[in-house]
Amino acid sequence: MTATIAITIVTLSVFDMNKPKPAWGTMGFLKSINAEAKTIVQNRCSMCHARTPSWPGIHRAPGGVMLETMTDMQHWAPAINKVVVLSRAMPPGNITGISHEERALLGQWMMVSADNMTAVASK
Repeated sequence: MTATIAITIVTLSVFDMNKPKPAWGTMGFLKSINAEAKTIVQNRCSMCHARTPSWPGIHRAPGGVMLETMTDMQHWAPAINKVVVLSRAMPPGNITGISHEERALLGQWMMVSADNMTAVASK
């Protein structure tokens, strides 16, 4: 409970401190947070978690987790939340230098993405 609250507080402050964002829940907001999340994943994860990994010594995506597209990211969103946002186990030893702010934004993306997927599925 404490970790979730802390992540939410950090996420909201990070999300507000950069450039102005579209209003929460709007299509513009969803596109904006999706783009930011995808950029983080491309810069911090996809060099290993790809169909053809580019990280030296990695020949296939660890655990079969590929994170190259938004569809990939949405499929793996619960795992991203667990190992990147909550436990911070990935990337190993933080070898790619993912920041606390980037982790927090991914946590917010996961919440928004999950809410959006639920809304779409119920229609």
